[in-house]
Amino acid sequence: MLKPRKKITKKEIKKDPLLETIYNIETRLRENRRTYLRIVVGIIVLLVVVITLNNRRLKAFEASETLLGEALVSLEIGDLDNARYQLEELIDEYGNTDSGIQGYYFWGKFNYEQQDYEAANNALSTFVAESSNKLLLPAAHRMLAEIYRREGDDAKVEEHLRQAIKTSEIQSVKQNNQLDLAIYLMEKNKTDEALAIVDKVLESEELGDIIRQNAEKLLGRLRG
Repeated sequence: MLKPRKKITKKEIKKDPLLETIYNIETRLRENRRTYLRIVVGIIVLLVVVITLNNRRLKAFEASETLLGEALVSLEIGDLDNARYQLEELIDEYGNTDSGIQGYYFWGKFNYEQQDYEAANNALSTFVAESSNKLLLPAAHRMLAEIYRREGDDAKVEEHLRQAIKTSEIQSVKQNNQLDLAIYLMEKNKTDEALAIVDKVLESEELGDIIRQNAEKLLGRLRG
């Protein structure tokens, strides 16, 4: 006949560190089970939210990349109606994604070429404020400079011409933008500053033949 299992007393538990640890854990779990349950449920809910948001971001990324690609193809083949629709949808639906921000540039360029300068200004201004794309930023600032030139806002023209230089990472692009700023300054009778810019371009170790010729011609005009 089996002997009944001996009940472990609290006194015996205190004599055994392992039993005491297990006992304390069980006691805490019983006393705080509602709190622990809430914590577990909270963690599960948080994980579900994070996974859901990540899935949404992934879908938005893929959809925006597809729309941008389709818009660029439409622009390349001259299908302006489809390009307009695709760029508008890209900005409206995914304007906060990387592709959507690029979409503001191409939408601004589209409207600039269609001579809708107000719409171009709005899109390009959003792009330069939100983007860090050093390949597109110089061109965006150049278009904005031309828009403000049409409006007669000299301060904005000069600001964007300087930003075009500042954001240029390709040396030849930077040099062309420097020469354009020098021409603008010459037109505004800021000859000394224009001369300093042209001299700086000519001192560059990396200088293409065409840029050198343009710089030398401009230097001749500045010196009279």
